[in-house]
Amino acid sequence: MSNEQACVNWRTSSRSNGQGQCVEVGSNDQILIRDTKLGEASPVLFVLPINWQLFVDHVRTGGVLSGFPTVEFAGGEIRMRTDSSGPVLSYSPAEWDAFVAGVELGEFDLDQEGKLPALAL
Repeated sequence: MSNEQACVNWRTSSRSNGQGQCVEVGSNDQILIRDTKLGEASPVLFVLPINWQLFVDHVRTGGVLSGFPTVEFAGGEIRMRTDSSGPVLSYSPAEWDAFVAGVELGEFDLDQEGKLPALAL
């Protein structure tokens, strides 16, 4: 894990039920996405905050997913990437559904500074 990632407070959807198999999102100057089932060995996708919020809005409304990150539904899994030659994160339909449920609850919306708000304890 890079120093850039060490200071990130990662979060998953409250709908993932703590199973350790879900989309995990954090923020610093960018939005970072990884796969919890791979732990710290997971590839990390980096997304600009404006692109992340557009992505979240598309997920919430069920609109066409375009821009970055891109999402492909193929072979019974959901693949997320930010670059055609970069790393790919793969999620099961259950993992993706938990993420979408969290999006619908506003759990991945950014604050006015373009960061994920701190989680309530």
